[in-house]
Amino acid sequence: MWVHPHFDAGLELAHPPEPEDVRRALYVYPDAKGMLLISPTDYGTSADIGGVAGSVTSGGYR
Repeated sequence: MWVHPHFDAGLELAHPPEPEDVRRALYVYPDAKGMLLISPTDYGTSADIGGVAGSVTSGGYR
């Protein structure tokens, strides 16, 4: 599965997916086997790593 980043047109850069984005993707793709999160991005924006990890583990993934 691919979770799209959020593009900020004003700053012209992409922000990593939010925890809710990951929850939605795992709901749509329940057979997903893993999650790779790259943070910080090439632009220096960081993801909510704890929140994303919580989304993954709350969905029954380890």
